[in-house]
Amino acid sequence: MPGHIKSIFRRPSLSFLSKQYWRRYGWKSVGYQQWFSAMDQDGELKLDLKIVTKEMFMKKIYDIFIGQNFSLPNNFLIPNYDTFLFFDFGLGMEPEFLEYFSDLLDLGGFNKQVNVFDYDFNIIVDNWILKHDDLLKYIKRIIGYVDINDDNGIIMADTDLNWVAVQDIPVNWGVFAFQSSKKESIRLFHMMNRDWFVDIERFKSMEKVLIREFGEEFINILLSNYGNIRSKQA
Repeated sequence: MPGHIKSIFRRPSLSFLSKQYWRRYGWKSVGYQQWFSAMDQDGELKLDLKIVTKEMFMKKIYDIFIGQNFSLPNNFLIPNYDTFLFFDFGLGMEPEFLEYFSDLLDLGGFNKQVNVFDYDFNIIVDNWILKHDDLLKYIKRIIGYVDINDDNGIIMADTDLNWVAVQDIPVNWGVFAFQSSKKESIRLFHMMNRDWFVDIERFKSMEKVLIREFGEEFINILLSNYGNIRSKQA
């Protein structure tokens, strides 16, 4: 409801509320404090704030992508995301990795709340707090969604957008992207276990082997698009 929150601060009374409010609370004259109490009890103000927060996040997630082809070796992220790790497990579908990642976020005191989307930015999992107890439930939801939607790609990001992970189909390479200009983002990058990932320097050292597996064109474009990694320390 655009403008709703701003407009309520200019209202000196509750005269605009429906009759159900008056019957429920029995007010004849009210002030701001009672008005906010009513709104809070009915959850309307909280709902408005949640909608606004979600809309702000969605705008931010749209704004970090470039073009429409979100598959490697293309570079489809704005230049702020300039530090990368590559992976070949199913994003959001690998229990062992998610357990490790949840523990890592705890260890570093990072934000554990993530959103998961498809490539059309439809939400698959909203405000998922990564923890061991409910991993399988959400993994099943993601796998089921991908199966039904013809292997639609997966985007995962924390709610602060310190990092974003993208994979077009589960059997292809995907990328975790970080921002070297943000302390928390680059700190997480340096803590990530390289047993799960290949960084760009390792890609370069394995270039000949990878060319045999993926083809020269794929590797050359990937190195061109992602080879200017910045290595700032947190």
